[in-house]
Amino acid sequence: MGTDRTFVVAVLYVSYRTEQKLIQRHQITMQDVEDAILNVRGLHGSWDNDPERGPRLLIRVTIRGRRALIVLYPTINPTEWNLGSAYFRQ
Repeated sequence: MGTDRTFVVAVLYVSYRTEQKLIQRHQITMQDVEDAILNVRGLHGSWDNDPERGPRLLIRVTIRGRRALIVLYPTINPTEWNLGSAYFRQ
């Protein structure tokens, strides 16, 4: 992963398909994701490059007491993001 930096997520866009994947495959709700990253100060993330989708931000958080990784894709506004995925880490 790239250099660790601080980011702000003020607006989070999510497709219906991604939301359903999180619930069905990872047992994570949108409320879980929003609580973990929306308007949270000092949120740390690292840039990574997906060969198919391009640059993405990987954010390490805690959801319901478990370590999780949230994948965000940038928009033109630096505080607005598209949700790629969220899943629990071992």
